[in-house]
Amino acid sequence: MNILVFVTLSILSSAACHYFFKTYIVAAVLAAFVASISFQIFAYAVVGYLDPFFIVALLVGWLISFFISLLIGLPFFFERKKVKR
Repeated sequence: MNILVFVTLSILSSAACHYFFKTYIVAAVLAAFVASISFQIFAYAVVGYLDPFFIVALLVGWLISFFISLLIGLPFFFERKKVKR
């Protein structure tokens, strides 16, 4: 269930960031930060305390979310590139 929440947060934050920010990499990095931090806040709200290894989880979550954001951002990138021509 937690991985489903994390992937959903990653997809939603990625779509929002790529919609509002025109720079592909900036949007991907920002979406990864938003998703990773949001998931840690969600986990804290559910469990009631921070995981002892939350810093490691934050970094690994950021990396996974960054790759998800790169994939989700490809249609935005190609659409903007097509409109520029």
